[in-house]
Amino acid sequence: SGAPSGLAATQAGSPSSRTSARCRRRAGWVGGAGGRRPGQSVDRAAQFVHMSQAQFMKVFKKVSGMTFFGHVTRVRIMNALRQFRETNLTIAEIAARCGFSDQSYFDRRFKRCYGVAPREIRRAREAEPPADGGD
Repeated sequence: SGAPSGLAATQAGSPSSRTSARCRRRAGWVGGAGGRRPGQSVDRAAQFVHMSQAQFMKVFKKVSGMTFFGHVTRVRIMNALRQFRETNLTIAEIAARCGFSDQSYFDRRFKRCYGVAPREIRRAREAEPPADGGD
């Protein structure tokens, strides 16, 4: 049948399902350009989905299973890993581009997420042979 299942079935059309959808849109925005913007704030996110900060943070955690700040940090760290793979930028440049003003904090968060320090990722990439086979 075409009926919604699970959470969607119990909340379809309810105010809480509309709120959840707005939070999911906000999470998607963070994954796009928003996650790379230094100064990304919960206030801006709450305004984006027309909620108070407290309401937004509560609903975001319920919908996503993590805090908004945790989500933003995760998106920034994932973006940093992509930049390590695709660019020759320094660790400090990547940290700054991903919204971290303190490289030491960036290093700790990166290592917590991936189990290795950013410098190890950089060294491994530098040790790789050129993509063209070195000819």
